[in-house]
Amino acid sequence: MRFEFYQEAQYLPYGIDPDDPLQTKGEPRYVNVEYVSIQIDKQSKVVSKVSSYLQRIERMRHLRAMGEISDSEMENLEQFEADYEAYKNGTLEERQGTPLSEFVQFTKADIAMLNDKKIYTLEQLGTLSDAQTENVGFGAMNLREKARIFIEKNTECEAISKVANQNELLSRQVKELQEQLTELAAEKKQQESLILAEAQSKKTK
Repeated sequence: MRFEFYQEAQYLPYGIDPDDPLQTKGEPRYVNVEYVSIQIDKQSKVVSKVSSYLQRIERMRHLRAMGEISDSEMENLEQFEADYEAYKNGTLEERQGTPLSEFVQFTKADIAMLNDKKIYTLEQLGTLSDAQTENVGFGAMNLREKARIFIEKNTECEAISKVANQNELLSRQVKELQEQLTELAAEKKQQESLILAEAQSKKTK
């Protein structure tokens, strides 16, 4: 799951910020409202106000305390909070990429060790130098190698997928052209038949 944050101006006719109910009435104005775009998978994306999602997190925490929410669901919420904090601090770009939590070969202890060194994505880990990796902790070299293999394979898969999509698009275009040619041929044949019929009609007269 990935989070992208942005702001949109919202017009308030009475100058009241819906996220600040204690504010008194004032002149009409615009305020910046924070939104989050949540990429669930390659096909699914939802958009929500950040304030609404933060409220949802509080409700989920309450449910977690009652044992009704799984650890994986809480990981997504914790990832949101960390990404939002990075967004507010202007460091979100450093976190863009494949979250460590999506890589099943990493244990929670591995992820905690990497997070402690401000490493949040496989791309961050894969670009570390040997010296930087040694400073991360025991076993970090092996983790970096796994990250690099994943990134390499993922890049290859994306390239293959791109070629496949291009081939599919080309096949679709060729099919459309063939259909157009068939339609043109049918129209031409129909026109020729009409001309012939008209010529025969004139002869009979």
